[in-house]
Amino acid sequence: MKKGMLMMEINRAKITDYRNDRRIHYTHRIGLWLRSLGFPGSTKLSLFIGKRIVPKINTPVVISCLYGYDILVLNNNYYVSSIYLSGTSEAGLLHVMEKVLSRGDIFFDVGANIGMMSLYAWKLVAPSGKVHAFEPEPYNYSALRFNIDLNGASEIHPNSCALGHRRQKGIIYPYSRNLGMASLLKPDDCSLGEEIEVERLYDYVLRKSISRIRMLKVDVEGYELEVLKGASELLMSDQAPIICCEYCGNRKLAEGNPIDLYRFIKDVNSYDIYMLKRGDNKISKLVRIASEKNIPRSGIVNLFCFLPLHYETVPNDIFA
Repeated sequence: MKKGMLMMEINRAKITDYRNDRRIHYTHRIGLWLRSLGFPGSTKLSLFIGKRIVPKINTPVVISCLYGYDILVLNNNYYVSSIYLSGTSEAGLLHVMEKVLSRGDIFFDVGANIGMMSLYAWKLVAPSGKVHAFEPEPYNYSALRFNIDLNGASEIHPNSCALGHRRQKGIIYPYSRNLGMASLLKPDDCSLGEEIEVERLYDYVLRKSISRIRMLKVDVEGYELEVLKGASELLMSDQAPIICCEYCGNRKLAEGNPIDLYRFIKDVNSYDIYMLKRGDNKISKLVRIASEKNIPRSGIVNLFCFLPLHYETVPNDIFA
């Protein structure tokens, strides 16, 4: 491991302010309209148009987001590039969040990246609700803090630790071409890493005296099962949250196989598991995954997990 070589802080002197750029504003509206149509290729078309119209960036920039907040986007993060080019990312997930979150709710964003999901949840739950965001990659964490300050989002509580099945030291490994893919799993071609703290989610909940989490979103590049194991006591309880967890059928995990993530969720409580009918980038209905045979064996999907008690407060129109 080599320490002290990762980018740690945003250089504020090199940030470009594009909040009043009309090219970006209208391109984002076109992109949102195209995605709402939902035809095959609409997402790729919106990104294609964005690449032809919006300014190319070599440094971080600040833009105004269609969802009512400003956001710093990084030039070396593919996930963030989608936000810059088309105004959104994972529109299907955002739609589900809009349907299940309300004022006063508590939202956990595990793998917060630069904070797009945290900020979106903040707009839904504030001022009486809270967002707890976890992002261990140092440069992304710096951007997360910047975005919280930029919007005066005092209800978002950022944490630079990772979450796992036990409290320990860990190493976060960057992916040079895409900081959004930094992982606690060591890539074959990477020796550079930064030591970080790993904490159990349930220990954090107890320490902060958090009574009820409405929704738990987990996107941690192969470490999802470890995060959920560290929340077992919470997930087994009658106050277990709605879960949104990234699943990739052909990605290695810290331990076990990808299908073990599905099996853990089914075993820990009476969760029904769904995925978006038309993928995470389009607004569509949630379809139930009847068994593990119905889970995609390749590609990335979000698993949306509901207990019987959640159906009492979740609108029926989000389900197919």
